[in-house]
Amino acid sequence: MQTLAWLLVFVLAVGIALVSVRLARTGVLILLAHPYQRDLGEGAPAILVAGDSTAYGTGALSNIDTVAGRIATDFPTYSLRTIAQNGATVADLQTMLAEVNLSKEYAFVVLQIGANDVLQNKDLAQSAQQLGQIVRLLKIKTDTVYIMTAGNIGAASAYVANGAPDSALQSKTLELRKLFMTVAQTEGAVYVDLYEDPATDAFLREPGMYLAFDGLHPNGTGYGYWYQKLRLLLPLQN
Repeated sequence: MQTLAWLLVFVLAVGIALVSVRLARTGVLILLAHPYQRDLGEGAPAILVAGDSTAYGTGALSNIDTVAGRIATDFPTYSLRTIAQNGATVADLQTMLAEVNLSKEYAFVVLQIGANDVLQNKDLAQSAQQLGQIVRLLKIKTDTVYIMTAGNIGAASAYVANGAPDSALQSKTLELRKLFMTVAQTEGAVYVDLYEDPATDAFLREPGMYLAFDGLHPNGTGYGYWYQKLRLLLPLQN
């Protein structure tokens, strides 16, 4: 019995150590990240990107490789504003947008949000209601809102065990996906579907190619992979 107790303590200590290492790695990525911003003056049309660490660009070594940076590259005559916070939930984003001056009209808005609601075990139905309120607020300033949340969070290598996604996180991801799709349909937004079946999920099959070294955030290539799905839905003219 004593041996079993010590074994459990050892396993717990290893688990805590692994989590601590991942958090430390994420902390380094946050320090290295700089959200993409570009102000071309009052007369230029503008684009808004808002959300969590994926809008912030955490994981990319250069902010030009983030979703916001790639939008800016494809729309070179547009100002681009990023409002983002690492760890932000939908509720946090709602507060962030309420506290800033959205004085401009935007050609379109991209929301990268939702992953932390899954990771922090939020009430996802409430998160969806809050997202709907955000979209309605933004619709005053733009005709088009794109909603992007993370792909299969359970398939991030930080949570994969024996080559298989974390089933609980995958289930919550699918729940969030369904709710956010409904919000998009109800509120007239565009849902950018980043979820992929585990059998074909690029992030699960090749994490070294698409994930940063914390095993959670996309790297520049990963953001590029996501952006290609968004780009198919963006306006053709720039």
